[in-house]
Amino acid sequence: MKIVCWIGNEPNQIALANKIHQKFPVDTIFVETRKTKRKLTFVFLLQKTIERLFLSDIAGAWFNMQSYFKKKYPTLPEINIIHTDNINSVEVYEKSKLLSPDLIVVSGTSLIKEKLLSLNPKIGIVNLHTGGRFTGNSFKSDGACT
Repeated sequence: MKIVCWIGNEPNQIALANKIHQKFPVDTIFVETRKTKRKLTFVFLLQKTIERLFLSDIAGAWFNMQSYFKKKYPTLPEINIIHTDNINSVEVYEKSKLLSPDLIVVSGTSLIKEKLLSLNPKIGIVNLHTGGRFTGNSFKSDGACT
């Protein structure tokens, strides 16, 4: 089975790619590094203030999880890695098409657009959410989810 991953560059996505590769060898990993376009708006600052005042436990759990993954999986597996600024680029589409994967695993990228979805791998495309700040998951200090 040929597996391709389209992932973001956060520690939880890097951990996911490593864990998948340990169980099922991954052929190629495309890593999207998005440029921050966030503006400091009143709404954004209000949201951050509310998070710090009322949701500090959740934010702390997220930070602890990311720190744990960064220590345990500091790098991606030593396989074919392709870095991109845009997961929906022509380069990602063309290279993914040439690979003809059976399964594509997506996590932490920007929204996958129709052209990439048209690749139609044999098994399919699976989008995984590896954790989120407001999902209700509870993380122990060792990074395990309860």
